[in-house]
Amino acid sequence: MSPTEERLKAIARELINMDEDELIDLLGIYHKRIDNYTTLAEWEEACVLYFVINGVRIRNIQFPEIVSQINDRLRRKGSKTLQVSKMDKPTSRPKPDLNLVK
Repeated sequence: MSPTEERLKAIARELINMDEDELIDLLGIYHKRIDNYTTLAEWEEACVLYFVINGVRIRNIQFPEIVSQINDRLRRKGSKTLQVSKMDKPTSRPKPDLNLVK
């Protein structure tokens, strides 16, 4: 594994363990910076951080479903199911009650 890949994996592990609510708040901040940048470097940084944080958010949304699917397969085979530690479980915000307005 290259040093770059090792560093990226370390960054991913750190991000996964960060507080999701704080990351969601930062998502809005970086979205605003994308729209209202003053320098190219600021815009580039905001873009990368926005999409990285959004990736963690998507992971946290899909995580429970993926674990459930794996456990269903393991149960059908008669195997032991995955035990997810508290550290592995993503925190989740309640979904807002949104209505489509036309």
